[in-house]
This record gives sequence, structure tokens and C-alpha cells, in this order.
Amino acid sequence: MENLFFAGRNISMTHTAMSSVRVMATCGLLGEAVGRAAAICAEYNITPHGVYKDKERLAELQRRLMAGDCFLPSKRRGIAPLCLCAALHAEAEMLRNGEDRAHRLYGTDEGSAFYHAAAGERITYRFEKSALSRVHIVFDSDLNRNTQEGSVVDRTHNTRILKRLDSPDLHMPKTLCREFLLIGSLDGRETELLHVNENRKRAYDLKLSGEYDSLTLIPLSLWGEGERIPVVSFDFA
Repeated sequence: MENLFFAGRNISMTHTAMSSVRVMATCGLLGEAVGRAAAICAEYNITPHGVYKDKERLAELQRRLMAGDCFLPSKRRGIAPLCLCAALHAEAEMLRNGEDRAHRLYGTDEGSAFYHAAAGERITYRFEKSALSRVHIVFDSDLNRNTQEGSVVDRTHNTRILKRLDSPDLHMPKTLCREFLLIGSLDGRETELLHVNENRKRAYDLKLSGEYDSLTLIPLSLWGEGERIPVVSFDFA
């Protein structure tokens, strides 16, 4: 059957792989990959196997998944030359390396992978006037749940069947940016592109239109207490 995808527990795997593939989160990721692959099929009028056998289409699928904050081990998002050549203060260079999390595969941890901005600090790219198409922003959502209360069981098994009456409830990650601004500028005139309050998202991949000569991200507050707001990625094309 030419026009058929498989996602979930019915994919081909060994009994060894079944232990991790069968869980809901992995099944959900398989569904995300199939959905984005189906969009490519519709866009280019190709079959599911056409995505797999065409290296260019497969690479495009991987790019779309990573833009949507899907982690593909050993891969990094490609950064546009315009962003790589833009002026940015040196301490924030990790924001444009295509690594959207701290991970041992990248040789990084929460201390080295993030730029810790002061509340209200302007993180600004400056470049020659250009038409921009997208911006990618990632904040620290405490993936390892280090800021959650309780034991390791309380932090990592939040859907367990048996829960003690005194077990702490999960809360918004204390490291996550709560409010931020995105500003585009041209010839000194600033335009507010995005203002998010009560933010609950880790990642944004936004379409832009128009010409700018600078782009500024301003983290304003955290969900927790602290003087510094971790920013994982901030780049544009």
C-alpha cells in the first residue's frame, strides 16, 4: 500500500527495543514524525517511501522536527549564515549553536549550555538590513526536573497509580521564563513582534515578515525566584 504510514507499537522492532518504544511518550513522538512526513508528502506529491529514500526530503523532515523542538540525538539545527555573521556579545555565543538543550552528547550541562540573562536584559543581534523569515527561541523548562520538590519518584513518576497524600504536586518549572519580549528594529525604529506573559512553552519557532537590521530578545521574569533567566537558544533566518 503506497500511501500508508505506521506509527506507534505496530512499527518494526526487536523485542529488546519494545521496552522503550512501547511507552506513550515515544509513541507520541512517532506520531509527530509521521504527521510532519505526511505534510511533506502532500506538499511535494510523493509517497511515504519517497520521504525515506530521498536524502533531501529526509533531511527536511529532520529539520522540521527539530524546529518543533523534537530532540534527534547527535544532530544539531542548522543556523542561517545571516545569524552566524550577525554581531552578538561573545558571552551569548551558545545561543546560536543549534543545540536546544544541555546533553552529554553535546558535552554540555545546564551551566555551560545556557545563557543566563538578567531580568530585562536586551539580547540583541545586529546585521545589515535583511528580510527575515523566522526566529527560534528556546527556554529552560527543567527537563531533568531538578527544581521539583520531593524524591526522585515524586519528580519523575507523576502519573503513578499510588500517590502518597503528602506527595508534592508538580508545578511550573522554576527555571522557565515567565514573560519575555521580542523586538525587531530598522533604522532605529523598534517594532514589538511578540510579547508573552504567563509563558508555558519551552520553544518557539515563529514566522516573521519584513525587513530589520536588529533583533532583540528581552527575558523579563521567571516562574521561580532568581536573578538570572536561562535562555537555551535564540537564532533567526
